[in-house]
Amino acid sequence: MQEGSATLERADGCVIPIIAFVGWSGSGKTRFAEQVVGALCDLGVTVGVIKHHGHDDAPLDVAGKDSWRYAQAGAVPVVVSGASEYLVSRRVQRERSLAELVAEIAPECQLIVVEGYRQQAGHIIEFMREGHRAQHIIAADDPRLLAMVTDSAAAAQEMAAVDKPCFDLDDVGAVARYIVEWAEL
Repeated sequence: MQEGSATLERADGCVIPIIAFVGWSGSGKTRFAEQVVGALCDLGVTVGVIKHHGHDDAPLDVAGKDSWRYAQAGAVPVVVSGASEYLVSRRVQRERSLAELVAEIAPECQLIVVEGYRQQAGHIIEFMREGHRAQHIIAADDPRLLAMVTDSAAAAQEMAAVDKPCFDLDDVGAVARYIVEWAEL
């Protein structure tokens, strides 16, 4: 995968579509994206998720938990394992690119949903809530912008003007179906 790519071709020849949800912090995009992922899974799609953590100083792990304490003691990596899942925590010298992260999880996925990485993302659905920094992150005519989820009539008109779909904030099922159609799953 190259930066700005919308797909990754795995070694087995399978092409994995990648779609990013972007929006201002606090707008509700994470909750909406979570619901879309659930709807996609209900449709039988195996979805991987990559979420950008934009707080450089804040650890990803929960302060005070055992795994955090081991990492603070210097352990690299730290693995937490249970009966149904495991987590691996590694300290890194530089932030991993979206392409590197996609390559790491692609063998397990039919689709990768990304939250954030707007500079590196190839295909984007923007989430915008009226009254919450109601301004675009991505220009409506940007070819990377596939669709918008919003309650803003002005944003919906902008999307209509460039012939791109716009969904209501409660239209989780429609967005999931749109992604399935777009990704040809």
